[in-house]
Amino acid sequence: MTIFCRDRWLSVALTLGLAALPTGAFAPPSQAQGLLQAQSLAQAEGGAILETVLPEPSPVAPDYDLLARVIQKQFGSAAYETESRMRFIGAFEGNQFNAQVQTKTLTAAPNQFRSEVQFLDEAGQPVRAFLILSDGEQVSILDRDRNQYSTLSTAAFSSSNDDFLIGLSASFVLSMQADFSTELESLSELDPKSLAELIQSGLSGEAQEDISFGELSLAGQQISTIALDVPTESLFMTVGMEAETGDLSLFQILGQANQVDVEIVETVESRKALATVPADAFVFTPPPGAELASEPIDLSPF
Repeated sequence: MTIFCRDRWLSVALTLGLAALPTGAFAPPSQAQGLLQAQSLAQAEGGAILETVLPEPSPVAPDYDLLARVIQKQFGSAAYETESRMRFIGAFEGNQFNAQVQTKTLTAAPNQFRSEVQFLDEAGQPVRAFLILSDGEQVSILDRDRNQYSTLSTAAFSSSNDDFLIGLSASFVLSMQADFSTELESLSELDPKSLAELIQSGLSGEAQEDISFGELSLAGQQISTIALDVPTESLFMTVGMEAETGDLSLFQILGQANQVDVEIVETVESRKALATVPADAFVFTPPPGAELASEPIDLSPF
């Protein structure tokens, strides 16, 4: 049983985190056209201060029983539907900018997803809309505003700077299902107590040096957190969980790209397991009048 091997978990976290921090992905505030709002920030030694969205969790003792509930609930079904909102904040050279994305994503193993993605303005109103769909082998991207679409392989999309736009939580679950399908199937056969003991054993000793447990209050709700710190990669990742239900409630990634401090926070608004999915859920059919774009569709708010 290797699912809780530290190096394998770090690999998954880095894959998601570094994909969410693409080189040159953030336009300067002067190019933001009103969506990325720049504001002056106090300068600290070494650069701008990043005003993070989430409060710092208060340290608590590890809750392995909760992790067992979360794992069995979040990976116990082959298909899920997730609605979430992501917020991106960046700070550089004394300025801060932010953007919001609303997603509704249907996922199914292996590597199938259908995601409605909307970029939002400061007031929370949609400014750009896309459909991103994967049948497991090919990804189709539809620009709903321009009624244009393009296609690329699933592997190419997974290695692109855009795969996290279907939602950090959805990307995380798909990655785990693809990379650890055998281990996850074995875990589903364990009783919660045995799974909790396995997690505690896997996260003991040196494996726990970069992992911390905590609690924070967000919008009046108590959330349990587990955080992974990777100083060598300038990456800090936090996953929030609801203790009573075992639901994923938030993802946070803090990192740096091209001397830009970045925070990405996904708030999971709803997530449910599905017993079945429509037969055509992952079949892309261009809408009437849609044109095949000569270049890959640019998934951006502009």
